Amino acid sequence: MSDVETRGASKGPKKGIVLFYCEGLSSYLVLGPLLDQHSDMISAVVRLPIIPKSIKTNKTPEKLAKNLNKSALLFKLYNVFVLYFYAAIAYFGAGRLIKKCRDNNVRHMDFSMLDDAACAEIEKLNPDYIFNDSAIILTKKILALANRGVINFHAAPLPQYRGAGNYFWLLNDGHTSTKGTLHFVDAGLDTGPVIDFTKPVAIAPDMSVMSFWVRMRLASHPLIEKLAQNIRNGDSIASTPQSEELAVVRTFPTAQTLRSVRAKGHPVVRLQDFWQLVKIAITGKIPQQ
Repeated sequence: MSDVETRGASKGPKKGIVLFYCEGLSSYLVLGPLLDQHSDMISAVVRLPIIPKSIKTNKTPEKLAKNLNKSALLFKLYNVFVLYFYAAIAYFGAGRLIKKCRDNNVRHMDFSMLDDAACAEIEKLNPDYIFNDSAIILTKKILALANRGVINFHAAPLPQYRGAGNYFWLLNDGHTSTKGTLHFVDAGLDTGPVIDFTKPVAIAPDMSVMSFWVRMRLASHPLIEKLAQNIRNGDSIASTPQSEELAVVRTFPTAQTLRSVRAKGHPVVRLQDFWQLVKIAITGKIPQQ
């Protein structure tokens, strides 16, 4: 395999992008600008469950359930805050992707899981690219639905920070700055070829976990805008395979990790973080980086 791969040269823009998301602040921050600025290229936006279910058992996958059970209570509460609490407030406000779909005349679809019926509906759209910002681990069958590839923004540097909860691990490891990664998705966990990295995001000594979490998502905007322009122009998307020698897979943080992060001066949520979340949910306005 060559060091740099290219995908997707075409003759021009069309409605060739499908977005996967789950309700919550993260997907709104990452995908909102793409919907506002490039709705003419998006054929559908697909909402998937916050907590995925197995197609075979209709239950939370066993491995995910075990990892959640082992994770710190404060980590679980944090995710309830940025997912369920945000979604509840945004339901009465403007901070929802479904509202952006209505405003921009983009088709919105809801699926409880990506089963055969859902895949058949997505296949009809014949997407060139799928941008996945959901919690679903995509199977080879789902990956094959995108003619030119599935893309994801991972809010941590790859391959050193594969897996989940990396905003806690990055703070725990004492970094003063870090980068997010735009990458193609393959059948592995965060193993696909890297398209690009964000500019460095500074980590202040007293930065809250949520402030850092938000900034990492806002840092994705220039990368996604550049990607959208490349797709619009029919350019190929270059990518570089990850180094397996540098790869580290991380899982949800434990109570010990949370204590370490807080001891290093990083509270999980401050009052201003709370008000920022409420403001975004109500107004729909995404902060500038």
